[in-house]
Amino acid sequence: KAVKGGSLRSHMISFPGTFRMAGPEWNTGTNYEINGLVYEGLLTLHPTTLQFMPVLATHWKIDPDKLTYRFRIDPNARFSDGTPVTSADVIATWKFLTDKTLQDLYFYTQFTKLEMPVAESKYIVRIKAKELAWENFLIAGTLRVFPASVLKDIDGRSYLRDYNFKLIPGTGPYVLNESDIEKGK
Repeated sequence: KAVKGGSLRSHMISFPGTFRMAGPEWNTGTNYEINGLVYEGLLTLHPTTLQFMPVLATHWKIDPDKLTYRFRIDPNARFSDGTPVTSADVIATWKFLTDKTLQDLYFYTQFTKLEMPVAESKYIVRIKAKELAWENFLIAGTLRVFPASVLKDIDGRSYLRDYNFKLIPGTGPYVLNESDIEKGK
């Protein structure tokens, strides 16, 4: 319900070689800052209590097996291009982040601890861990979601080639447009 408009200005120590949010050399301080402003996960952690809080998911459930998690996506959640966030976006994001041609060992290792998500409905997605581990629900819940409508046209290889200074639409409160970027400044 934030009021749209305005600008956020920040500084960076050095201009990064890419603004990609995955793949080789994405993990710079500047990219982490952009990531937190442009993209959101299903859940987040409360900064004081460390309890899970809703973001894109309004509700969640952990089955008694402690391996199966269900998330109900807020029907009002939207990407910056106006498209609604659905279970299909979670599935497409998982496929994208586990694509070996993305060359991101961290995301590949994290998300392959989980089976490919399953859409139980347009807004309910089921994610199952392959083995019991304390971090599995955290990994599933904090998956930052990208739009399937964009991911259907790219794989890891084309993302690395075409998205150095262009961002996939996010759900967060800020947008960084390609036209806003002046390389080196």
